[in-house]
Amino acid sequence: MRSVNRRFGAIAALFLVLAVLAGPSSGNASSAVGTLHVDITEWAVVPSQGLVPSGPVRVSVQNYGVLVHELEIIPTQAWGEKLGIRNGRAVGEPVGRPVVVRPGQTRSARLDLAPGSYVLLDNIRGHYAAGGAVSIVVA
Repeated sequence: MRSVNRRFGAIAALFLVLAVLAGPSSGNASSAVGTLHVDITEWAVVPSQGLVPSGPVRVSVQNYGVLVHELEIIPTQAWGEKLGIRNGRAVGEPVGRPVVVRPGQTRSARLDLAPGSYVLLDNIRGHYAAGGAVSIVVA
């Protein structure tokens, strides 16, 4: 099972690197709402991009797993920072409300993101500790 978790982590990291290299789409950032699509499954959180424009962002979360997932976006001091865990859940103050998605469902939320580092994570008990997280940068 550990090799499967490592494989998912490696795949998620590869997607993140490719997303950062691709960069955000161009447009009028002052009036446009940015978008971030997040695919979530057991033990993997994969964003459409690793660099997100600051300001209003529409976050769309699609659950490809067989369990309910809860996406939270928590600011961190540095990219890749690990959060503490209490009672099986990550410790930190999320930006906005969690986005809870059932299997096969897509849900979205509109958030205002300030520049900085963030972690996108599945905060269902045990999922963050099992690798359900990825870091992004908001610029």
